[in-house]
Amino acid sequence: MRAPAHGAADAWYDDDQLIASLPRHMRLYARYSRAMASRSTGAVRGGSFLFRMMRRVTPLLGLPRVARVRVGSRRAWVDLTDQRALWVFDELRGAGHEYRVLERLLSPGDTFLDVGANHGSFAIFAAPLVGPQGMVVAVEPQPRLAQLIERSLSEAADAGFAVHAAGLSDHDAQLTLHVPRAGSGAASLFPEYAPGDTDAITVPVHCADTYLPWRDFPGRLV
Repeated sequence: MRAPAHGAADAWYDDDQLIASLPRHMRLYARYSRAMASRSTGAVRGGSFLFRMMRRVTPLLGLPRVARVRVGSRRAWVDLTDQRALWVFDELRGAGHEYRVLERLLSPGDTFLDVGANHGSFAIFAAPLVGPQGMVVAVEPQPRLAQLIERSLSEAADAGFAVHAAGLSDHDAQLTLHVPRAGSGAASLFPEYAPGDTDAITVPVHCADTYLPWRDFPGRLV
C-alpha cells in the first residue's frame, strides 16, 4: 500500500501526537507502517492486506470502529474501518496544496461549501479560517460519514456549520450509491466506477439551486 502523504518522511504514522490519540490496534498498525514503509516510494509492504484483516476482525473482537483523533489543534471523528481514514489523517495535518489554497482564499466571515465532504477534512480545516462570524456547510450523502462530520464540527466550535446527509444535483431524487468496502472515497452512483466489493445504499439527492439557503450564507462563498 502506498502511503497517502506527500513524502514518506512526513507520513501520518510519523506524527506522534496523532498516533497517541488512536486506539491501541491502530497504534500498532502505525508502528507496522513506519517499520515497513519504503522511504523512497512511500509504499507500505503488506499495509493494505493488514488493514483489510483489521476491518474484518473489528466487530469480532469488539474493537472501536470510530475514534476521535487529534492533529495539532484539530479534532476529528474518523471511521477506522474505512481505508480512506489513512488519507484523512494526512488531510487533517494539512498535507496538500489544497490547504494552502484555502488559507489564501478564506477570510473571517466567509462561507465555505464542502460538497462530497467524506470525513469533512476540508470543512474542519476551514472552520477556524472563517471564524465565529463565518459558516461551514458540508454535504455528504453517506450517512455514517455525515454523522462523523457533525460530531467533528460540533466540537470545533470555530464557526457556524450545517451538515447535509445528501447529494446535490440539478433535480430531486432517491438514488443508489455504491460504496466500496475498500474505501469510501471511491463511492459512485455508477457501479462500474466503484472498485471491488461494494455496499449499495439509497441516498437522497436534492436540487442544489433550491435546497441550500444561498441568500442566508454570510460573506463570500468559497
